[in-house]
Amino acid sequence: MTLTRPVIALAVGLLVGCGAETTTTPPPPDPVAPQVTHPVGVISATLPLTGRPHGVAVAASGVFYISQIDVDSVTRGEVDSLTQAFTGAAHVGAAPAHVALTPNGNIAFTTNQFGNTASVVDVPTNLGTSEVPLSDGGFNLLVAPDAQRLYLTTAAGVLHVVNVSTLEVIDTIGVGAAANGLAIDAARDRVFVSSIAANQVTAINTATNAVVRTYPVAGKPQRIAVDSVGATLYIASEAVGLEVLDLVSGARTPVPDVGQGAVGLALSPDEEVLYLTRPPAGEVVIVDRQTLQVLKRFSGLARPRNVAFTVDGRVAIVTGEGGVVYFIR
Repeated sequence: MTLTRPVIALAVGLLVGCGAETTTTPPPPDPVAPQVTHPVGVISATLPLTGRPHGVAVAASGVFYISQIDVDSVTRGEVDSLTQAFTGAAHVGAAPAHVALTPNGNIAFTTNQFGNTASVVDVPTNLGTSEVPLSDGGFNLLVAPDAQRLYLTTAAGVLHVVNVSTLEVIDTIGVGAAANGLAIDAARDRVFVSSIAANQVTAINTATNAVVRTYPVAGKPQRIAVDSVGATLYIASEAVGLEVLDLVSGARTPVPDVGQGAVGLALSPDEEVLYLTRPPAGEVVIVDRQTLQVLKRFSGLARPRNVAFTVDGRVAIVTGEGGVVYFIR
């Protein structure tokens, strides 16, 4: 009798080997981060605006808001790489100094110098919806990148930490009178606040709301900006123009070529240039961040005050308290 050996495994192997070819779909490529840059440096448009335009903020969508101190309102607009337009105004509290937007551009906030409040504006409807009580007159404000916290400063030098969802004040911190400059380093849990009257910058741990360090700086520090690695703070200084603060050592480097009387400051999204305003001189000054050399000056402007860049850095919006808003591309 002849035995037949099983062939099942062989048959299975043949079926696998001879089956239809299979293809593997490659994974989708990682999303490409939008490229950021800075303006070439040409005033491409000016729009008249009454009421002493002062603060400015721009969302990723291109929606921007400008505060008008003398008419208790903010004006909404839209900007892109080619065009700009105002699209309406919203009534807010008395003498709104500065304005900030949530990252998605759906909510605008103002700090009001009179009435001890901050106002909340619903951007889609362009209507004021509520107010946040402050301990005294509002100065400046900043929304954290994750939109969880709102930081507001006051004339007496109090930083209010507000829950964006509930609008509750969850902490208050003393930071020096006339607290006007704000910058956040979210990666290292730090928010920085300048005090015009105390000639200092206070560093606060955003996780604990505790003061971790106070830096003495030159006279009357105004708007500030921190670099992406959390090593350097740039200060618009009325005393020296531009001051560079090493956040590790505390060493300070004045950049006097900017000229005294600097108030507004913004660092471009690509961190290549700094824009500073000098209202008394009617100037906007562009400084190379690496060399700290002045690249360009715009003169004869109507008391330029504050600067904000679009998220891609192609446009800088500058408020002029003389009744003009400048668009630099």
